[in-house]
Formats: sequence, C-alpha cells, structure tokens
Amino acid sequence: MHPFEHIVTTGAYPTDLYVYYPSAAKDATEPLPAWLLFHPGGKAARYCLRHMEAAEISGMIIVACGSFRNTGDDFQQESAMLARFKDIFPEILERVRLDPNRVFMGGTSGGAWKAFHYSAWVTYPWAGIYSNVGWLGGQKYYNLPYPGGMRVAIVIVQQDRAANGVVNPDSAILQKAGNKVAVMMFEGGHQVPPVDSQVKAFNWLLESEDFEEL
Repeated sequence: MHPFEHIVTTGAYPTDLYVYYPSAAKDATEPLPAWLLFHPGGKAARYCLRHMEAAEISGMIIVACGSFRNTGDDFQQESAMLARFKDIFPEILERVRLDPNRVFMGGTSGGAWKAFHYSAWVTYPWAGIYSNVGWLGGQKYYNLPYPGGMRVAIVIVQQDRAANGVVNPDSAILQKAGNKVAVMMFEGGHQVPPVDSQVKAFNWLLESEDFEEL
C-alpha cells in the first residue's frame, strides 16, 4: 500500500481522488476511518497535502475529491456536482480500504457547505463533519433532512465574522437533528487551520480527545 495514491474514478463522472494512507494503515488489522474532503477552489491535491500531517497523527485516511468547487450557489452546477458525488461515492467505498462505519466529510468554507448538504442528500451512516470556516448556507438550507448521530467539529477563527455569525443557528439545527457539535477556534483568517487545530478537531471527531461540546 503506497501512502499517497491518485485514483481516477471510472463511472459517468471521472473524478480525481487524492488518497493519503497514514503509516498506521500498514499494519492495521482493521480498516481506518476516512475523511472525504472538498476544497472550495477544486484544488484537491493541495488540500490533501495540507491535511496529511494531521491525518498521520490522528491515524486517518484522507480522500480529497477533485472537480468539486464553489459555484455561487448556482442550481444547475450544484445539481451536477451532487450527481457526480452520488456517482463516485460507491467507487470510493470499493477502492479505498476504509472503515465503512467511520466515514466523515468536510472541507473549508464552501467545501464544508457541500459536506453538510451531501450528508442530507446522500443516505449513509455518516460519522461526522469537519467544518473549517464553513456553514449550512443560510435559511434556505435550514430545513434539509440532516441526519442524526454525527459528530460535527466547527473550526473557526475569532476574526472571521462571516463564519462566526452563523455558528449558533447552524449548531442549533444540527443539534436538533441529533448531532453532537463542538466549536474550536484558531488564530488566522478565512483559511485552513494550522496542524494542531486540525489534530484537535480530528481527534474529537474520532472520540479520542475530550472537548467541551455545545
């Protein structure tokens, strides 16, 4: 098993997947948990690299999905991306040696937006969501059928007023659906958090680190 793998899916929507296996996968007797990550600008390979160190520390697999990006909430483009995700997800489960009971999604900004929506639109026992300066998308998305039983890590910065202003309503909706939510802050801007903040979020999602929940 190579630690870094590039896969191109073979279905109706060929998509680049950048997969990172931590060193723990080499001798693991059971499959490891995995994160499906979305970058708001579609830069999947770079996004995978930005999370590899935290994934190595936390013992998780990363699957960064190409072709997914912000669209300005354009209905036709978003519908096409949802169709793409529904097409590639079964192949991810088939080709990546992951624990099917511990599949998480996440991303930065609009990437988190997609993770939240796909959890509602794609029926699966999602383990949780990593939302880095992300949100549900406003009131038009408050009534989606968000599943319960997830752990949701909302990672934000104190200075990011755009993201911080929706933490409370978004958290309330997710908790009402039956999810556990933790909010974590880091210093910086509207960006990927530093490795220590990523590790804190990943470990809380994996239930290997305590953190005060909302």
